[in-house]
Amino acid sequence: MDEFMQYVPVKFMRGRNELAQKSELLLKDPKGQSWPVHLLYSKGSVKYGSGMRIGNGWLQFARGNKLKIGDKCVFRLENGEENVMQVQILRK
Repeated sequence: MDEFMQYVPVKFMRGRNELAQKSELLLKDPKGQSWPVHLLYSKGSVKYGSGMRIGNGWLQFARGNKLKIGDKCVFRLENGEENVMQVQILRK
């Protein structure tokens, strides 16, 4: 887990043009707490390729939810909300 950013797989971004228009997003954790985060887009790098990263706000989300290496987060766009993602946390 990158402590300061979360990389979003390119596969997830395909067909989700509404996200490509956003620079901010709300993550909702399993308790229903909202966490504002900033989205960053990259045209490509050797390490991660093209895609989206969750930047500012990710560290607060990760610490607030006590994420550890090996935990998995499942992101789902909330129905009817263009800028809200529900996050399910699967503990190792």
